[in-house]
Amino acid sequence: MNTSSLPFRVSDNVAELITVIERGTGAEILLREAEFTQFNESSSVRGGFDNWVPHVTVNPSHRDEFDEHGLAHELLHLTRFLDGVPSLETPNTVAGVSSKDASVRKAFAVDVTSQIEHIAIFPRLVELGFDPHEQADRWKRRQIEALATGFEAPPGPVDFSWLAIKIGVSPFLGRSEDVQLKHRDAIDRLAPQVIGLGDEITALIKRFGVAKPYNVTRLYQQMLRAANIPKGALLLKVLDFRNRSETLDTVP
Repeated sequence: MNTSSLPFRVSDNVAELITVIERGTGAEILLREAEFTQFNESSSVRGGFDNWVPHVTVNPSHRDEFDEHGLAHELLHLTRFLDGVPSLETPNTVAGVSSKDASVRKAFAVDVTSQIEHIAIFPRLVELGFDPHEQADRWKRRQIEALATGFEAPPGPVDFSWLAIKIGVSPFLGRSEDVQLKHRDAIDRLAPQVIGLGDEITALIKRFGVAKPYNVTRLYQQMLRAANIPKGALLLKVLDFRNRSETLDTVP
């Protein structure tokens, strides 16, 4: 990555993350801009892999918000997947599902993976001198405002599963107890039936943890069951950079 083109100085610790990723993938991290979708349009940056090449993609609509914290955040996501941590994916085709519903399911899978990975990377961001929990509290405040208006359309299974998982991960992301309580209350008013499921997911996260790939695999298996996700609706993807191959398995 050409860090000289960045609008901020990169610390030695973040530069080391860049080196680790580029050595592990055998490719330079691509820094680029691209329009974001409706599901991530409020984000300033996202990371990923295209044809095994790692990228950090900046949202031109929020370019001024892109800083070293955001860069470190995405780099830590990349290191996790480089280490073989699984991510959730949707099958390419789902019988009887519209293209709109398929896009919602894909956004759901990406969001759930991201939230679980946040639990893993937040402690490392704190070690690097950043405050990701303040950002998580802002996310919750935005969700509270959005939830206050209710569902745009009659809710379906994906909506309730999403809310259950939001309850489940909430205790690990954010610092403000007041915001967490208001976030929980907002979901309780909208869908009280998911609160118990969410608390079960919190217990599963505490039980399995997110440190190792096999921990995350077991967590996804149990968590998706608790959230009432049908078998076969989501897949687990693991990237193998040594052999340039990926494994896709149905979540049991």
